[in-house]
Amino acid sequence: MYDRFRWVFCQLVYLRRCIPARIRRALDELPETLDETYERTLQEIDDQNWEYAHHIFQCVAVASRPLRVEELAEFLAFDFNAGSPPSFQADWRPDDPGRAVRCPRARVCFPLSKRTIRK
Repeated sequence: MYDRFRWVFCQLVYLRRCIPARIRRALDELPETLDETYERTLQEIDDQNWEYAHHIFQCVAVASRPLRVEELAEFLAFDFNAGSPPSFQADWRPDDPGRAVRCPRARVCFPLSKRTIRK
């Protein structure tokens, strides 16, 4: 049952981004399953944002508890190319953590209304 609600939620998020002239076509092209929805979401991540999205996915996958949006946004301030361990760059912190994590082209379809990201 949860998968159905998740699927509906993700479709509504997707449709909300569409311009009015595109909505009918978008409705005809909706993925049939939740897995297909997630695949579409992953394919929409721009190449320039993929590395950062990958780091966020890694954090969500290994977290021992649900992470707040602000916590996830902090991971965007780490320079993983600087060596081991990664170096923290305070000036890389996003001004608006919620916007950084929900960026339309670099987001994952998660319920952000509770300000947490769940595994």
